[in-house]
Amino acid sequence: MEKSELKSKKDVSTLQFIGTEGGIFLASVASLYLLIWLSTNQLSTEESVNRVLMSKLQGNTVSDLGYTILALFIVYSPIGLLLRYKRGGMIYRIADAVIDELPRTMYFFGANLTAVALAGGVYLEATQDPGWGRFFGLAAFFAATFFSGGCFLKSVLKAASEHEARQSAT
Repeated sequence: MEKSELKSKKDVSTLQFIGTEGGIFLASVASLYLLIWLSTNQLSTEESVNRVLMSKLQGNTVSDLGYTILALFIVYSPIGLLLRYKRGGMIYRIADAVIDELPRTMYFFGANLTAVALAGGVYLEATQDPGWGRFFGLAAFFAATFFSGGCFLKSVLKAASEHEARQSAT
């Protein structure tokens, strides 16, 4: 990257960065919530809500989360080593692009868990079940945890990438 390219890039404030990432995360939550809402016929029956939420929880959300973290560690560790010792070229570009997907992966799982908890909370609140608050609390916890983790990781990766671009420009 040339110096002129670096100077022409508009600096993004921390608030703008967090706002952009928050928008990405919220769009994921909204689309997954809409999927649940449509799949349950607008959260209309306990049977449909239980079926869809349990399929999410037993399918690709909770049960796979631990395995996904393990798989990411196994895959990203060698890629991180490649990045450390092999600068430039096709291998570097592939490894860099793969590592840049990690925050999106965190957003995906967080959005899934958040949408499931929100749907459960909305259904329980509509049926006046006293357990609705616990689901909204879980939704807030999942959203805060996965969003802040993904956003922090993305900011670290972005800062490292910008630092490297400045180093190569000099």
